[in-house]
Amino acid sequence: MTRNPEMAGDSKDDEDITKMEMGKLAHIFMSGASAIILVPDPLNANNDWFEMVKDYASQGTWQTEGSIKEEMPGSNIILANIEIADEILQESGKNLKEIQQEINTSGKPNSFEIEKVTGKIQVTKKIEKVYGENIIAIVEGSDPVLKNECVILTAHYDHVGITGKGEINNGADDNGSGTVALLEIAGAFSKMKKKPRRSIVFAWVTAEEKGLVGSEYYTQNPVFPLKKTVANINLDMVGRSAEKELEKVDNPEKSLAGPNGIYIITGDNSQVLTNVSNKICKKLGLIPSDALTDEFMESSDQYNFYKNGIPVLAVSTGLHEDYHKPGDDFDKIDYHKMKRICDYTFLVVDEIANHKN
Repeated sequence: MTRNPEMAGDSKDDEDITKMEMGKLAHIFMSGASAIILVPDPLNANNDWFEMVKDYASQGTWQTEGSIKEEMPGSNIILANIEIADEILQESGKNLKEIQQEINTSGKPNSFEIEKVTGKIQVTKKIEKVYGENIIAIVEGSDPVLKNECVILTAHYDHVGITGKGEINNGADDNGSGTVALLEIAGAFSKMKKKPRRSIVFAWVTAEEKGLVGSEYYTQNPVFPLKKTVANINLDMVGRSAEKELEKVDNPEKSLAGPNGIYIITGDNSQVLTNVSNKICKKLGLIPSDALTDEFMESSDQYNFYKNGIPVLAVSTGLHEDYHKPGDDFDKIDYHKMKRICDYTFLVVDEIANHKN
């Protein structure tokens, strides 16, 4: 995998490069390629992105048993060393280092066809069952009729594991913060003498990082029928704060809200939820923003409810430089902010669970 000219610019960070490069891979596969051979940059000792792709390519794909997902055509990513690349290039009279130097000098792509080289690639794929569990708790509603309806709160409890370098991704914010907040909110509702009219489901779901698998399974096997599910509230990354509020979200990957900021993702599919959220934010002195809705509606567990027509409200304090990295640790959590998120979520759920319609 040789470096592209745009990867050398100071204006690009790791997340920008990742999106750019993954987009290129997707375009190649959609153009009909059977496989892509990636090799590290021969002129650059820092090949962190190559290692990241290596981690990504080795994870495989995940889905619930019996479900059918469309896969990208081809989608075979083969990682090779520079020696193999030079052997493939031998017919062209150039080696990888020379080609990369030409790209660096000209600032332009250097593509060409190697006519007399053929090869056979055999990729062995293994399918295995992996067992995961959603953890469910229910507070039964107090109304004899409305208790058959529910509000469901979700938070994923998985993370991305260990890096290729053996570093542990603890995931304190993603999503230790959401799971702990959900536990506190569940405890508060369970201690109420007079329970809300509707039932409340608390779901700690698995395998969000593997493709929203746990929440997909829940929507296929709900404890209350989906037609009786009035709303989903999803908590994902609710534990961090920047020193001050952002004036504008220019880059969603660097969207960490300030001490009073909170991102609300609804997809505009429920005016009732939006109105309740705005009222509670005003009461608690929180500053709501929907700036992440377009970018993240499909990237966390609320999406499986949203696509089934259920009103959703996803809560986050935004992304930061430690997203999916070992630096996402407990000492960077803003616990006061987390308490305010818990208060907000509790009040929103209580009002929706008691709503007359």
